[in-house]
Amino acid sequence: MSDPKLPTSGIQWPGAVPAFNRIITLLQRRGICEPPIDYMLAEQAAINCALYLLLAKKHLARPDAIERARLTARTWLVNMLYIAQERERIAAVTSDGLDADIVAICEPLPDA
Repeated sequence: MSDPKLPTSGIQWPGAVPAFNRIITLLQRRGICEPPIDYMLAEQAAINCALYLLLAKKHLARPDAIERARLTARTWLVNMLYIAQERERIAAVTSDGLDADIVAICEPLPDA
């Protein structure tokens, strides 16, 4: 069994590794982490969060496509029990106009 702090090679997106680690840590704390399935699902959630931030920060897509990426990322966060289902479509926004939950989950991890 692999260590969840050492994500699989599938994660290459900036911000995705911290998101992956935060999701897995939350599931472990709750006692509901089911490796390897949750590792694979957490990877997908993390990559979707990182993709949204990349698209939004660099304006790489039309606003409607960026919004779809944001909502997809939030759906993954709900599915991974990181945010409550009631908050799937409701989010605080940063001063830069980004989804605050997704920004927070992708922030670099503090040094241990």
